[in-house]
Amino acid sequence: MNLIKSSIRVCMQKFRLSLTDIRVWMALVIVAIFIFTYEKDIFDYAQGINAEVTPWLFPFLNGQKFIRIILLLGPVLFFCNAPCVNSSNIYTVIRAGRNTLTIGNIIYIILFSILYYIFIIIFSILPFVFNIDWSFEWGTALGTLSMYPSENVIAIISGKITTFFSPLQAMFFTFLLSFICSVFLGLLIYAINSITKTRFMGTVTAVFLILCEPLSRNFIKLMWFSPVSWSNIDYLSISSIDNLPTFEFAIISYTTIIVALITIIFFTNKHSDIMIIEEE
Repeated sequence: MNLIKSSIRVCMQKFRLSLTDIRVWMALVIVAIFIFTYEKDIFDYAQGINAEVTPWLFPFLNGQKFIRIILLLGPVLFFCNAPCVNSSNIYTVIRAGRNTLTIGNIIYIILFSILYYIFIIIFSILPFVFNIDWSFEWGTALGTLSMYPSENVIAIISGKITTFFSPLQAMFFTFLLSFICSVFLGLLIYAINSITKTRFMGTVTAVFLILCEPLSRNFIKLMWFSPVSWSNIDYLSISSIDNLPTFEFAIISYTTIIVALITIIFFTNKHSDIMIIEEE
C-alpha cells in the first residue's frame, strides 16, 4: 500500500511539473487549432445546407491523415523524456526508490493519456457548443457527408462508422483504443529510452511508427502489424471477409505488448542509473 501511495505522489509531482512545461501547452494549442480548422469546415457546410451538426465528431478526427498524425504526436511530445527525472525533484525520487519511480512514471503515462483524449473530446465540442444539435443520432450533416463527401470539406466522415456504430458506441470505442494507443506509445518510448540510456531513441521509434501508419491504408495486410492503426475503429473488422484486424485482436495485442513493455521497463531500470534533466 505504501508503494502505491508513494508511486501516486511521484506521478502527481510529475503531473504538476508538466503543467509548467511549455511543450505541453504548445502541443495542446496546436492540437486545438487543427481540430477547430477541421471542424469549422463541417459547420460551414452544415450552415450552407441548413442542417444541424451533432456533437459526435471525435471518432472522425482519425479520418484525415494529417489531423491523425498531429493527434498521435501529442503523446510522443508529452512522454519523450521518459524515464528522465527533473533535477528539482531528484531527492524525492531517491527517497522513493526505483520501483516507486517506475510505477509512478507508468501511472503518469496512463493518467496523462486519459486527460489528453478527454481534452480532445471536449475541444471537439466546445468552440461550436451553441451551434450543436444535442441529439443521440448522427444527424443530417454528418449523415450526408458520410454518403456524399463534399470537395469543399476537408473532413472525412466515414460511412462505415455511421452505418455500423451508434454515436455513443463510436465515441466509446474510439476513446478506449486511442487512450490505449497513447499508453502504448508512452511505454514504448520509456522502454527504448531505458534500454538505450538515451532521451531520443524511444521518440524516434514512436515517430517512425506514426509516420509509417498511413502506409497501412494502402496495404491492408500491414494493419495487422501496425499497433498505431488499431486505434482507428475505421480500420477494424466488421465482417469476416474484409481481412482487417478485429476489435478483440486489437485489445489482446495492445494488452500483450503493454505487459511486455512494462516487464522490460522494470527489468531494465532495476540496476540502471537514473537519468536527470538539468533545469534551464
